[in-house]
Amino acid sequence: MSEPTTDYKKKYRTLKKRLKFLIYEQECFAEELKKSQRKLLKLNREKSFLLDQLMQYEQPNHETSDSDETQSSASEQESAKKIVKKKKICSNISSKPLLNAIPKSSLKSKKLNISSW
Repeated sequence: MSEPTTDYKKKYRTLKKRLKFLIYEQECFAEELKKSQRKLLKLNREKSFLLDQLMQYEQPNHETSDSDETQSSASEQESAKKIVKKKKICSNISSKPLLNAIPKSSLKSKKLNISSW
């Protein structure tokens, strides 16, 4: 009649270690979740900013008529091109800090799909 003796102290210690590990793991996951949420918020803001910039260029100018457009001079067209170039340069400067925050390895490995935005 030898009953198997269970070592409750040993079981308790292993379960306690396991609990501590799971709590630590949960804290790490919660921290990672917060980081990811911050990145997502930053990317959503950048996306909406870029879409707003894009909409400015895509919206037709309602102030001019067709006859006005045909009478426009070459100097007006050149000045419009300069303004577009300046806006592109300004938008590139403002977005550079955000691009530096993204690891370069993730940029190389993934193709950016703008159509999904």
